[in-house]
Amino acid sequence: LENEKIYNRSVPAVKKIFLQRNDKDSRPKLYVWQTWKVQRLESLLAEARRILGLENNEGTRIFTHSGDLVTSEDQIVDGQIYVVAGDEDFYKRRQKRLENKDAIYNRPDQTHPDAYIIYVFLNGNGLESQCVHFQRMQLERGMGFVMELIARRYGVKPYKLCKMDGHRVKDVTELMSRGAYVLVPVSQSFRDAWYFLPDNAIDTSVDVDTIKQRDAQREKLILRHDQRLAARRKPSMPDVSALNMALSR
Repeated sequence: LENEKIYNRSVPAVKKIFLQRNDKDSRPKLYVWQTWKVQRLESLLAEARRILGLENNEGTRIFTHSGDLVTSEDQIVDGQIYVVAGDEDFYKRRQKRLENKDAIYNRPDQTHPDAYIIYVFLNGNGLESQCVHFQRMQLERGMGFVMELIARRYGVKPYKLCKMDGHRVKDVTELMSRGAYVLVPVSQSFRDAWYFLPDNAIDTSVDVDTIKQRDAQREKLILRHDQRLAARRKPSMPDVSALNMALSR
């Protein structure tokens, strides 16, 4: 029955996918696709252009994260990342490809399971996360075992694992490739603090505005950090008056 639960899940009417520009600097953005409203691939591309701020000629094609061209809306799978491009060549991102035994089975059709790494914050501690890599045999032991493995990283007793908006993850099939989560220890409730996502992490919140706000805060913090580093590296100007006095002696 447990295997049937993992492998025979029905395709949801709403698909949560992530859209990304075709360049090395863009980060995936969440899009909750209501398939009964946006039914054709052309309409989905129009939505993608709106979300990513692209012109009509910049978003004419959509690719899987590995570079395969999507030609039908039926190829879009819940929980995956898609790259929106124009006529330019697909920008292939460097990523390590793992075997199926190292995957979390989070796809509804389970044809190409590809989630094997998640990022986990300790409840309320938004400046540090753990990158946790799972093997298939570990995942098959269920959510309780998975939480125990995560909790060992922090030395706490686990109560629940939450998405970034506080919604509880009840089954391993809900985990998303490179998704960010919050571990809540026993006797605590989820803390809606500010969490600084690593570069490769995906915000698992459902609310798009919350994701945008968190991304904006993150970019501001990175900018301040870069400015401080630049200020430290900048050579200090010599004291001209002191130099003149020294030369006149």
